[in-house]
Amino acid sequence: MEGSGTRAAAAGEDRLSALPDCLLHTILSRITSQQAVQTCVLSRRWRHLWRGVPCIDLDDSEYRSTGDLPRRYREETAWDRFEEFADNLLIHRGAGAGASPLELDTFRLCVADAYLMRTNYLRWLRRGIKLSPAALHVRHRSGRCRFDLYSLSPGCRRLTRLRLDNVTLAKELTEQLGALFPVLEDLDLRDCQYYCSSWMRFQIASGTVKNLAIDNCRHDSSDGIAVAIVAPRLASLRLTVPLYYSDVHHTYTSFTAYTVQGDGGAAAPPPSLAAASIRVVDTGRYLEKWPQLEYNVMDPTFARNMAFLESLPKLLGSASGASRLELSGLRSAVVEKKGYVVLAERFVSVPILQAILDQDEQHQLPVFGNLRRLVLGECDLGDDLQALWRILEHTPALENLYLRHCKLPDYRATKRARNWLGAVASNLKLVEIEYQDDPRLAAMPEEYKEERARRFYEVLWDISRELRTTVKAIPSDHQQTSFCVTFNQHVQL
Repeated sequence: MEGSGTRAAAAGEDRLSALPDCLLHTILSRITSQQAVQTCVLSRRWRHLWRGVPCIDLDDSEYRSTGDLPRRYREETAWDRFEEFADNLLIHRGAGAGASPLELDTFRLCVADAYLMRTNYLRWLRRGIKLSPAALHVRHRSGRCRFDLYSLSPGCRRLTRLRLDNVTLAKELTEQLGALFPVLEDLDLRDCQYYCSSWMRFQIASGTVKNLAIDNCRHDSSDGIAVAIVAPRLASLRLTVPLYYSDVHHTYTSFTAYTVQGDGGAAAPPPSLAAASIRVVDTGRYLEKWPQLEYNVMDPTFARNMAFLESLPKLLGSASGASRLELSGLRSAVVEKKGYVVLAERFVSVPILQAILDQDEQHQLPVFGNLRRLVLGECDLGDDLQALWRILEHTPALENLYLRHCKLPDYRATKRARNWLGAVASNLKLVEIEYQDDPRLAAMPEEYKEERARRFYEVLWDISRELRTTVKAIPSDHQQTSFCVTFNQHVQL
């Protein structure tokens, strides 16, 4: 075998071209469409192979040029070349590969703002969707533009994966996902803008979506909007909620109130939802600000913050049937103290988890009866860990608890947990705490470091004592030694 390979190489035989078309198409799918088309000059065998590649990747960044010419002229020339290439590729693709255009596995389109209004970019989307791709990825690299996918009716009957980056979402699209893409299973929305009036009900509806990810999508207004996710078959949810939006000159506070339900007629959560991840961005920057009162008129930013806190229990309640839940970014917030007497004590800073639990009966947190794994990341657990104890009261079946970079008290808790907490958390098998030392400690005296380490160990022992289980502490930098703390002994790993 080795000898024949050596003789073939010596004779200049092209063994790669001897591979069947299906393997060559798979190879060409790993590179961009521009590179795939360029292989047509290799030999007669490769002249028409690019026409049957099951993946089309159009990216205008491949046509950027450098040189001594003015920047505006370079950009115009690059865009003209990209436009001509995209048109020719989508027109001639499949012309020599069979009687009819072959179906696509993936269609990707990535464009930037530069001279975007000079052409109708929607024609590339229409032609790409006519090729019946199984996966569609549309990305706008900078700024804002509106990809009006609703105008592409009747959509694509074969699409199972849809990802939209930095585009404007129209209600006509999000409310008709089931009609446009009847077999859609994976929906990924990143840095998108909701296009609707303030506080208008915005709906993302699909009867087939199983995996949904919404990262940093927002409404560019100082007012918030309500987004209802209607997905009866939803199994996995990843949600990142920003508390701000920016324009050229300013940054404003804003938020989106999300709800997740199984169908349009009832507010019950999706019965198939098994895993959920909810992360709130920039809570420390906005929710911890003390309100400014002028003539006893409430600060509008503070009012929006309170409206956001009131929306969280309903959002968390949407995941009450999940077996795995991750909550991140719930640090602390300034709230109005109930029953205050002195004006100076009207507002108080509390952990967001505690603020959620302190709300009235109408907004109370439900019981997570199926929850087995809970991850709290960058959350404030309170000076006496009361926020942690109270959260555990709502998770009777919890087995694994992970605390990642959460704010723990500096001293031992002065208040014990409720006497019956041990019974509620009786199923706990593991408590893992990932911590990160303050870099400023390197300049501190050794006595201070030892005292701080002792306090940290005592806090861990308190958690182990109350939960009657072993607590494992892991440093983030992995340079220090991990250790375990139990309520009756200390074990070094």
